[in-house]
Amino acid sequence: MLVLSLGVPRSGTILVFNVLREILTRKQVPFRQVNTNYPETTAFFSGYDYSDNVLLHAHNVLPPVQQAIPRKDVITFFNYRDPRDVVVSMMRLHDYTFEKCMELAEISFAQYRTARRFKRIMFIPYDHLLAAPEAFIFQIAQRLGLFLPLTVVAEIEKVTSLEAHKKVMKDVARATEGVQVRRNPKRTLKESTKHFINDRHIQSGRSGRWRREMSPDQRRRSTEHFKELLIELGYALES
Repeated sequence: MLVLSLGVPRSGTILVFNVLREILTRKQVPFRQVNTNYPETTAFFSGYDYSDNVLLHAHNVLPPVQQAIPRKDVITFFNYRDPRDVVVSMMRLHDYTFEKCMELAEISFAQYRTARRFKRIMFIPYDHLLAAPEAFIFQIAQRLGLFLPLTVVAEIEKVTSLEAHKKVMKDVARATEGVQVRRNPKRTLKESTKHFINDRHIQSGRSGRWRREMSPDQRRRSTEHFKELLIELGYALES
């Protein structure tokens, strides 16, 4: 079985990945976990024969991923959120400019467009995931073909909560073992090899940040740029 935890960056993909990790672990399903960027995704699929259970986290829906999704032994989840909040969150995480993050968000939602072509994907809106985490945990387990008692659902919600992941983030910042380094042009990030949470990962965990953290001009420009997508996804246009 291959479980794909995909989605737009900064939309709860790591949260869903950790929910999946907890479910598989508690149900004693043996698996290995992989976190891939664009070139790493292709490399993974070139050597994967579907003979073992893998939980893979990625932000791309490259051709090898597209070929995998329709398989009966592949279960796929895809997270998304308001693209304006994606822009804000990327700006804070990477110290990139507004223009750069608009470009990155556009690229990311091209992956969403690709994912929408597939009927077997469970799409997860970030706003609803935050509002009803236990309901989503139960539904995610059901999608895996696994039943969870509500007591276990509550336990998983607790260990994957915002506060629990904030603690992981702080531990990663201090750690010298169990971490890997990821670099971008602006910053070097330390990342947990278990949780895939980096040392700047958790921000406010709130939706609608674009209203508070963007300038009036940025709110106007981002709303105009993503207008059709916002309507499709059901997000408010007011800036």
